Amino acid sequence: MFIILFGFFRDYFLSQYNNYLYQLYYKDAEYKIDSEFNFLKGFNYMQLYYAKFFIIAFFCTIYYLITLFTLRLLFTEKKTFPITTFFYSCILLISLIFYLYGKMASDSEKFYELSRTFLALLQSPLLLMILIPAIKLGTKTNSN
Repeated sequence: MFIILFGFFRDYFLSQYNNYLYQLYYKDAEYKIDSEFNFLKGFNYMQLYYAKFFIIAFFCTIYYLITLFTLRLLFTEKKTFPITTFFYSCILLISLIFYLYGKMASDSEKFYELSRTFLALLQSPLLLMILIPAIKLGTKTNSN
């Protein structure tokens, strides 16, 4: 249940954050933000833009910890930590490669979108939903 509530919070927070970034960048007040986010008005666009990298890292870390905790509750095997860490690291590395390549390429928008797509996996319960049956199948295969 916590992972669902956290997902709603993440979506709400980043929607408001992105709306305010849009307002600042395009000088367009059409995208309104809720009053809870008025604290953002004390920052300029570049401060918020770079802060978003840390915010995304925070959400990825929280989902990583939720995934580890859930897998630890479901499985007694000690393999859950290295498996989870491996998959999170690989997806993060793929996202970083696309992002950096996009910075160097002439068509950076395409690579940035790919990078964001992979990063979105780390900020959702999808990886947990993949790892649960994968580990379950792996333990059944190893026990036979």
